[in-house]
Amino acid sequence: MTETDKTLRIGLIGAGGRAVGGYIRYFKQASQSVEVVAIADPSEHNVKVCLEALNFQSSQPTIYSDWKEMLGAVSDLDGMIIATPNFLHHGPAMVSLDKGIRVLSLEKPLAATPKDCRSVVRKAEELGVSIQLGFTFRLSPFFAKVKDLLTSGDIGNVVSIQMDELVGPRTTSVLFRGPWRRFTALSGGSLLEKSCHDLDLLTWMADSRPVRVSSFGGTAIFRPNTFLPEKCNDKCPISDSCVYFLGNDAMVNNIGSLKMDECCIYNSRKDIADHQSVQIQYENGVVCNFMLNFNTAGHHSGKNLHIVGTRGRIWGNIHDKEVISHNMETGKVTEHTLEVNNSPHGGGNILHAEEFLRLAAGTQEKPMSSEYDAFVSAMICFAADRSRAEKRQVSIQYPGFKDIELV
Repeated sequence: MTETDKTLRIGLIGAGGRAVGGYIRYFKQASQSVEVVAIADPSEHNVKVCLEALNFQSSQPTIYSDWKEMLGAVSDLDGMIIATPNFLHHGPAMVSLDKGIRVLSLEKPLAATPKDCRSVVRKAEELGVSIQLGFTFRLSPFFAKVKDLLTSGDIGNVVSIQMDELVGPRTTSVLFRGPWRRFTALSGGSLLEKSCHDLDLLTWMADSRPVRVSSFGGTAIFRPNTFLPEKCNDKCPISDSCVYFLGNDAMVNNIGSLKMDECCIYNSRKDIADHQSVQIQYENGVVCNFMLNFNTAGHHSGKNLHIVGTRGRIWGNIHDKEVISHNMETGKVTEHTLEVNNSPHGGGNILHAEEFLRLAAGTQEKPMSSEYDAFVSAMICFAADRSRAEKRQVSIQYPGFKDIELV
């Protein structure tokens, strides 16, 4: 039996929507034989939904309510998926590595604090392990094409990058009503939770290390409103016009099985920003501007990108399924049409799941994005939040091998 013929034994910590929608859904159609042998999640609902998605397996996984119990009982895993809330990334990752699990897929962000991020990176380095991070957009056809164009020198050397993340009502509602995402202590903040992969993309495209960060923003949209009720209900005076009204069929259908509190999105308890701009200078001189803003919809919402180089430009919106480049020397404008599968994150989800299986099978040595990439991305987020709070520019320094500090 070859390595690719064997049935991969996979463990799963966190059986919520990301685990099912980002991994399990695609295991059924994978050419590689896969069996999820153990699941840890305290939510009976999450486990039920996950088991329904695993109906293609010949045997049911063992269910644990506690990830520590699972890791104490299960051995001989080919890979582990950690899809827990952000504040629960660090513990399962560290123990999984200590248990000898060498193929680990960890959802973004790396962890919710700089200290926890640093310790995961050090542990992985100590053991010689590369952790696959959930930066699915690197694998999406849109950003893969942009990276190819940059690498080919199509627009010369990159000078500046502008990227916007204009978030729609569905995701906005999840962040500002969800049980943990709206609290910085649990999520790490809206920038880390929603856009750490955007900042990873900027670093990937700039092809350099970030050295200085400035940021502005706060809460301007989802402020408390005494004229609105505490709970979202049909007695609310704006229920007919509010796109976040939970009685709206479109909103309810879009939210699906995601767990949310029935609070008014304006009056919910929260401490995260609803808009934030981030300016980054890289070691090689590239400058980037990034804008995160919730409460958007329609044409050209989502991710918009515009890169200026010494010989031309690249631009596009991830929903348009094309990347456009303009060469200043020839005047030629080229529309690069993309073939995109129907999985979320611009077609990156299924490609991410397939990469995980290749890593677990031993047919791919390293992931497209690793724990150190996620460390850099997270530290940009932490630097931006510090800059915004302290109203100053923050320096990112590299005092030792794979170490990062904010000054």
